[in-house]
Amino acid sequence: MATTNITPNLLIHASDVHVGMYVILKQKPCKVIELTRSKAGKHGTSKIYILGIDIITRSNVEEIFNTEHNVEVLSIQFYDLTLVEITMDGYVVLLVDDLSDSTKEVMVFDDNERVKIRKMIDEGKQVKVHILSTMGIDIYESCFEDLFSSVAD
Repeated sequence: MATTNITPNLLIHASDVHVGMYVILKQKPCKVIELTRSKAGKHGTSKIYILGIDIITRSNVEEIFNTEHNVEVLSIQFYDLTLVEITMDGYVVLLVDDLSDSTKEVMVFDDNERVKIRKMIDEGKQVKVHILSTMGIDIYESCFEDLFSSVAD
């Protein structure tokens, strides 16, 4: 589900990229998992090989840059929302605002995560969902038991 405020991305030299950053590789939002730098060759420029995981499809994406070329760094926000339910087609319904009861739906692509969420619900646990938001897209990251929620009787 799209968010309303989209922060512009930052451009940095490829040589400044490091593992763990979120960048655009081949026009896809990725988390960098591997970097390989080469020495300057006969044409005078060194290259950097960047391997990332597409944060939406979870597939590997690789790209090679001259170290002086720019790479777009994603503006990322993480937040935790209270789980209301999980639908049969794999969307988590999340409480966005406690006062207005507004909700949003985010797809859970991993079957194991869906099973984990359903098990936590069946056990009567209060569940929080960790969301990554970038480029106007909310992406399911993980879930955890909310140990600090107050259960009204």
